[in-house]
Amino acid sequence: MATPERAGVVLRHPERPIPSQRRLLMSTVPAMVALVLTGMITTWWAGRSESGPQWFALAWIPIMGIAWLVLTTTRAPRPLLAHTGQSVDIAAARNTALRTHHLPSSSSMRIGAAVRSCAQLENMVLLAMAGATAVAGAVLRPGLPWLPVLTTLGVLIATALLPAGRSWAYLRLHEHHAHRPVS
Repeated sequence: MATPERAGVVLRHPERPIPSQRRLLMSTVPAMVALVLTGMITTWWAGRSESGPQWFALAWIPIMGIAWLVLTTTRAPRPLLAHTGQSVDIAAARNTALRTHHLPSSSSMRIGAAVRSCAQLENMVLLAMAGATAVAGAVLRPGLPWLPVLTTLGVLIATALLPAGRSWAYLRLHEHHAHRPVS
């Protein structure tokens, strides 16, 4: 079996550029706006409805779904991973790149690691905005059952922090090497 470095990654649209960190974050703004609006409207409605507290915690599932749908339709164009089964190889290549400060020699693995990093950063931004929205809602409507919402979001944010940090570092390394002259 080939090593992950030699195997590469199967990509769709490999000609598309990897978005810059700034472009990536800017493309999450519509999803963040959708999340804040749907979260606050749901919080307001649940606070006014007599049955609101009964369904309130479950209402955050479609809120996150709506935000994720907006994110998928407004995300910055980039190559796509054709198969998700290579995530272990991609993570190993990214970790090696971060440790050695050299991108993988396989261009498809380089791009695959950047694409995966973009997705992880977008997810972290969405989770962070959901957490901020939930905290703001808890301050505005403390009578609602916030514990399950805040606990779930807290666990998701905590588990997404480390991969998001690695993703940010890899994209910075990728951008740095993309702007270097070829020698």
